[in-house]
Amino acid sequence: MTRRRVGAGIAAVAVTACGAPLVQQQVTNQAPRRPVAPPPAPPAQLTELELTRLREITGSPALAAAVQAESGPVIGWVSGVRRRGADDPVTIADQWHLGSITKSMTATLVARCVEAGLIDWLDTIENVLGEFVPEVREEYRGANFLHLLSHRAGLQTDVMDVGMLGLPLREEDARESRRVVARYALRQEPAGPRETAFEYSQSGYVIAAAMLEAKLGAPWEELMRAHVFTPLGMQSAGFGPPGLSEQGAPQPVGHASWFTQSITPHPPGEGIADIPSAWAPAGSTHASLPDLIAYLNAHRDKADFLKRETWDLMHTPPFGGDYALGWYLRNGGLWHNGTNSMWYAEVLVDPVAKKSAAAACNDGRMETVTPIVHAALMSAVRQDEMSVEHARVVQTAG
Repeated sequence: MTRRRVGAGIAAVAVTACGAPLVQQQVTNQAPRRPVAPPPAPPAQLTELELTRLREITGSPALAAAVQAESGPVIGWVSGVRRRGADDPVTIADQWHLGSITKSMTATLVARCVEAGLIDWLDTIENVLGEFVPEVREEYRGANFLHLLSHRAGLQTDVMDVGMLGLPLREEDARESRRVVARYALRQEPAGPRETAFEYSQSGYVIAAAMLEAKLGAPWEELMRAHVFTPLGMQSAGFGPPGLSEQGAPQPVGHASWFTQSITPHPPGEGIADIPSAWAPAGSTHASLPDLIAYLNAHRDKADFLKRETWDLMHTPPFGGDYALGWYLRNGGLWHNGTNSMWYAEVLVDPVAKKSAAAACNDGRMETVTPIVHAALMSAVRQDEMSVEHARVVQTAG
């Protein structure tokens, strides 16, 4: 099977329980333009029985999907268990790692800060980060937020070296680590000319976050909570892999098959459970599907959370092509996916049909699970109000 690789790999360092040796494991955070394999035909009527059928095709521990039309309730479907080998079932309120779906959230944060007069879309790397990143190649100095968020800054897809692998997996304040990423990425030879060359670059989003942090004097995580999560009522949203909710409820665990033929769980606090915190603006948030739908609805409805002209700017590729600010354009809608090699998720915003949908699983075998997750997503989008009896009504509209 031919594999078209559009996204970039984010490397992490796995340490054995005894503390040695170090093993480099590629943890991908990819965003291909289309599913990597032909998906099974989406069921005409999505039910939890049909969702289970999809999940059993790959043997994934859990699979979930949700959708909301403009005037209807959030409808959700779940199947499976939170952790392989356990019998703890997933629920519609559980949290899922979102991978590169985070990119549109970072772009939304930038938009909020622009409207607040805190930054400008045309602020450049040189003007904002010059104090922290003095050695910037000439080709990158004039790159601004629009270039970085549309993957048009000319940055390379992968910017990993041995020093980068030493970044901490978890940090309360990752500002300096993000500057480390920026210093390295901005010294590398460009992948192509700015604006004309599209190169899906994780580091572009890290650099955009570092610029926000330099201008506003606070970590990206703090800014995201204040300007995006809290105003949209996303109480379950957070950073890194799902862990324990504030109420102490257990959450799903990511799974991978890096070193074995079968998938194994990777819970938080036990080795690698996610990419390093420095890279979070490119691909490390989590949320429940209902809260994710609330976020997608803001984009779908062009809510007064932002000005309409700002929504239009975010949803339009600034330099051509099919990638806007954190979104792929697909059949008149907005689409993205995300994975950290332990989870996989997809979202779709259909402004014509006025629907927002999401699907996710706690299995990071991207080539294996993309077809079933995509099938669940597309089947959820096709549901109408007659489908309520076949799913869980999470909440009513409004």
